[in-house]
This record gives sequence, structure tokens and C-alpha cells, in this order.
Amino acid sequence: MSKYVFASCEKTTEKVLDSTIETNLVKSIQEEKKLADERNDIDKDGFFCVTAVVDGGWCKRSYGHGYNASSGVAFIIGLATQKIIFIDIRNKVCLTCHAIETGRISSKTHVCHKNWDASSTSMESNIIVEGMKYLESILTIFAAHASLAMGIRILSNELKTKLAMVTVS
Repeated sequence: MSKYVFASCEKTTEKVLDSTIETNLVKSIQEEKKLADERNDIDKDGFFCVTAVVDGGWCKRSYGHGYNASSGVAFIIGLATQKIIFIDIRNKVCLTCHAIETGRISSKTHVCHKNWDASSTSMESNIIVEGMKYLESILTIFAAHASLAMGIRILSNELKTKLAMVTVS
């Protein structure tokens, strides 16, 4: 298979995967909302109260030092369904952009996957906060509790206007 055929297949596969993931996430979210409704677990503001587990990872191991991974992923799993209800990725590098910058290939239009300039250590928490805000604002889900899988606890105030993250020792 030539590199051009491979690139074409890769683009097609990416579109199919993105669509499938989005469809499955919506189904999982609706299932969590349905279960919260059946438990009558809806607060006075109309938010579905969902308990979630959060976790994340990097593209390389650190063993307590060298926190400089170029990409990271984090996700939120609804505890009732044990299905992913949010997932995202942070990339500090786009390989195509890097190849263009170093002169290995000529400039070309491409989908740039670089979406992160901050520290590697903040990738996971940023994704989790983004996911919680998304679930709260768009889908009227409020994660009342989150597991300590990532070493953080997600808390809320009475008005559900902020997400505060505190380190758990």
C-alpha cells in the first residue's frame, strides 16, 4: 500500500471513528441520565446527579520524574453504566507541522492535531474540567461525586457555577 493510499484510508477511518465515538458517548450520557431519573436523582435546579470516575494518562511513563509527555488523554466514566461519557486528548506536537518546520516535507494543508501549549502535568486535569463543564452546561448532568482515580476530587458550590479541583493527599 502506498503512503498516499494509506493516508486516504487513515482520513476515512478517522471520520468513521469520530462519528462512532460521538454516537456512543451520546448513548452513554442518555443512559446515565435515564438511570439518574429512575433513581429520582435530580437536584432542585433540574440537573441529573451522576457519580463519575475520572482517569487519564500520558503517552510515556514518568516514574516520578520527567513529566514532559507530548500527549495525554483523560476520560469520565458514568458509575451507573460504567461507560465513557466524555473523553478528550491533548497534543503538544503535530507530526506534520514538525516535519514541515524541519524541512522534511514541503508545506501542505493538513488537520493539525496540536491543541496544547501548557505543561504536560496539566493535560489530564484540563480535560476533566472541560468534560465536567460540558456535561453540566450542555447536557444538564452534574457529577456530584468523582472517584479519586486521578488523585483529584471534583466539588461543586450550591449554585453549580464552578468546578473546583483540590489535590487529595
